[in-house]
Amino acid sequence: MASVGLSEWSLRNRVWTPIWQFFVFAIVIFVDLLPPFSSAQPQPQPQYNGPISAKAFVDTPDVFDAAISPDGSQVVLARSHWESEARRTWDTIEIISANNPTQPRILINREDFMVNWIAWAKKDRLVASVIGISYQRRSYTLFNQIIAIDTNTGVEKILSSSPVRYFQTNYRPPRIISFGNDQSPEVLMSIQSGNSENLTKINVFTGAKQTIESGNADTVEWLVDENFRAQVRVDIEKKTSIQRFYARPPNSNSWSLIATQLPAQRREFEMIALNEEATKAYVLAQPNGEDRRAIWLFDLRTQAFEQKIAENEKYDLTGAYVTGRPRAYRGFYYYDNALRHHFADSEDQAGADEIQRVLGENRSWTIFDSANDGNIWLIFASGPRDAGSYWRYNFESKALTFVTNARYDLPADKLAAMQPIKWNASDGLELTGYLTMPNSIKAKMPLIVMPHGGPESRDILEFNPWVQFFAARGFMVFQPNFRGSDGFGRQFRESGRLQWGRRMRTDIEEGVENLIRQGNIDTSQIMIIGASYGGYATLNAVTQSDSRYACAISVSGLSDLASFLEFERTRRESAYRPEIYNFWKSLIGDPIRDANEIRQHSPFQNLSNLAVPLLLIHGKEDEIVPMNQSKMFYDAAMARNKNVELQIMDYVGHSGWSADTEVMALSNMSYFITKCQIAAETNSLTRPN
Repeated sequence: MASVGLSEWSLRNRVWTPIWQFFVFAIVIFVDLLPPFSSAQPQPQPQYNGPISAKAFVDTPDVFDAAISPDGSQVVLARSHWESEARRTWDTIEIISANNPTQPRILINREDFMVNWIAWAKKDRLVASVIGISYQRRSYTLFNQIIAIDTNTGVEKILSSSPVRYFQTNYRPPRIISFGNDQSPEVLMSIQSGNSENLTKINVFTGAKQTIESGNADTVEWLVDENFRAQVRVDIEKKTSIQRFYARPPNSNSWSLIATQLPAQRREFEMIALNEEATKAYVLAQPNGEDRRAIWLFDLRTQAFEQKIAENEKYDLTGAYVTGRPRAYRGFYYYDNALRHHFADSEDQAGADEIQRVLGENRSWTIFDSANDGNIWLIFASGPRDAGSYWRYNFESKALTFVTNARYDLPADKLAAMQPIKWNASDGLELTGYLTMPNSIKAKMPLIVMPHGGPESRDILEFNPWVQFFAARGFMVFQPNFRGSDGFGRQFRESGRLQWGRRMRTDIEEGVENLIRQGNIDTSQIMIIGASYGGYATLNAVTQSDSRYACAISVSGLSDLASFLEFERTRRESAYRPEIYNFWKSLIGDPIRDANEIRQHSPFQNLSNLAVPLLLIHGKEDEIVPMNQSKMFYDAAMARNKNVELQIMDYVGHSGWSADTEVMALSNMSYFITKCQIAAETNSLTRPN
């Protein structure tokens, strides 16, 4: 018998629907009536005569959530339906039986709400979070409901209902924290009430509920014991995004602060689960100068790292499986190129190895849900040529069976393959990255270089909507993991400190040179696109006197390091918590001591070197990299008659973009690059047909 069973960790893999989508949904209802329901069967595979649209890559998946029944015999799917490419019109909740997987049974078909998430809470009982709209007192009101659904009859019962305000910026959908034991009819949920995040015990059959713990406006997460008692609380301060961890002993009501970390340090201390006695926690951490993130047992009473449970000799760990009753450590997972799993139990590991064998080395997978006895896993897989798919693994039969694709419009044969790339920097440092090849390969092809943001993040072998969008249009795409990237240990990550525009830039350039030596790149059509830090890397690259790029796009990028540091120094968040400003100084440099170097590596100061077309895209509401970073560069460039365009997006921040915003940005990027290509060939900027 496999040891990994249904547990709270599976809930952390879910991606909640952004609140903006619910307001788009409301506007659609205001405009006209929804069309009648036609079919819940999977949509046919599309036939394409040209490149796949941007919307197909970035919009809500057709199947956007799933769960498995406690006995593992059925899978429930939350499925979105579209009247046209522009309109998501209604959602259905459907059940697929393992004995008849091609004939889903429609359980819920409602045109008046959108599903946020779905969970199989108890035998014959689903719980779903939905957003709907009501008309009362001559006005429309959005509401969030938690509903229980009888899996046999489809009968619904409202467990909770609350209004959703349009301008409620701190809105968080209700979520399940714990399913409790198999015999109990109750689940534990975190439900927002006003500005407070409350733990509420709800009977999913009768609807009876009781608030047993109250957080505050900053509370975002809880860890609870088997009796639903909160032992760990996680708050994120709205002013600064600083994360604080609080704990309390099993017999105490007093919370004690046990850890604090800045936004950029978010992965240096992460709670995973409590042990059986709820006196210790399994954490993902890098204490005491450790080079790589590992799984540790952390004593909540002494606030000490008691024991290192697991680590990888080369890569930072990403998380751990701590499940079952009694709770026990089961294994860990990490990224090399894709997500890899290591289980302590030999049967679990054999199952994981078989799943990887069937899916292939280039696909990542997670245990999305599990039957109560752990004998059946619901798997979510994705990779460069898999835009998301659900699978069911049975430990008794040792069979991995396909359930459904997440996106019908992106079949594997329309997606591009991705391969790992290695090269050595000029100082000998070994670097890695990924090259995506379009399906139609030519002798010489255009290349887009796409440095990631962060900069302390990384790229992996994955389904990347932007990469696939450009590959579908005939571009090779190169994603370099330059020094300073995350996932390779502290030493590699911190080797990027004070190297903005220096070694971090040459790492990328040397990666491009390595690709050019392979001989299939059109060196007259090498372009660079980056967002956030990647936007800075883009601007820095094309303002070098020896830049080899033919075209560039910066999205939310920094152009002037000195003014950005001043922004960080004077903003109220840094005044409140100076550690934030100090962190940015550790990355970029001290504005007084390192003034000359900061100026030297600021694109704004080197604007005279810009000699290629450049598109700047920036959200007007960006609070991380202020819009002025792009605006000041644009104004100065226009004064020098440079070929620069600026797209300011209203009501758009630094991240969390809506699908419509991404579609607009990608469409403008594609058009801009096409102009660059035509200009290179015909010396004309006439819009193509």
